[in-house]
Amino acid sequence: RCYVYLLPSQCRTSLLPGIKGKRNCGFNREIPRVIYHKMSISEPRRKLTQAERIAISDNNMLQAASELILEVGSANTTLKEVGERAGYSRGLASSRFGSKEALFLRLIVLHREIWAEAIDKHVQDKTGLAAIMARVDAVEELFLQEPDTIKAIYTLWFESVGRTSSMREQLMKFHEETRSAIAHHVQQGIESGEILPHANPRLFAIDYFSQIFGCIYQWLISPEEVSFSDSIRSLRALCLYALTKAESDYKDHN
Repeated sequence: RCYVYLLPSQCRTSLLPGIKGKRNCGFNREIPRVIYHKMSISEPRRKLTQAERIAISDNNMLQAASELILEVGSANTTLKEVGERAGYSRGLASSRFGSKEALFLRLIVLHREIWAEAIDKHVQDKTGLAAIMARVDAVEELFLQEPDTIKAIYTLWFESVGRTSSMREQLMKFHEETRSAIAHHVQQGIESGEILPHANPRLFAIDYFSQIFGCIYQWLISPEEVSFSDSIRSLRALCLYALTKAESDYKDHN
């Protein structure tokens, strides 16, 4: 078992092995690689290294930034408030990240890592239709396990659409990569015969992500009216119907 020894002031969110804590927004993923230390109860506590302290403070500020984005939006979130919310000086966030956009980009990079981790876990060596359905499973798991991460990141992304910025460029890159991955799986299925030969990989990939992003947008606006679980079931049925024309599957799921 791994034990992480932190003072309360060193980590605001402590949902790590062996520690009980409050709500987790998913941004403590960088910490375990740095501060996990296997120790017996009788072993004396060691002093944290500078790299570990930096990792902890970065994590806390990313957590604070995600909370502020959800509370006041990205436009009204300031580096000063991020530092104070995280329990540090007003200037630490500015000193560490340089600008608000750089801080937001760090959040986006972490989201892409979380997303990739979930996809890899479910897809593994699957191909074709099985890989597409596994990606749907990954999306559902990510939403169920880390809803606040999703809310914060997609709020950032949706707010970046109307202006030219590095965040918008990252969003475009993410879309291109994920559409290419889905299209590749469709092509695999066509070649293996499990997906209809006239299926259009590129158009299906657009429809697939339109369904996901449209659901997320509505969920952010009216969370009490939009059931993400129901939307995922509909997405699964849509994939089967669009790629195999299994109309009975589509009707059974809707």
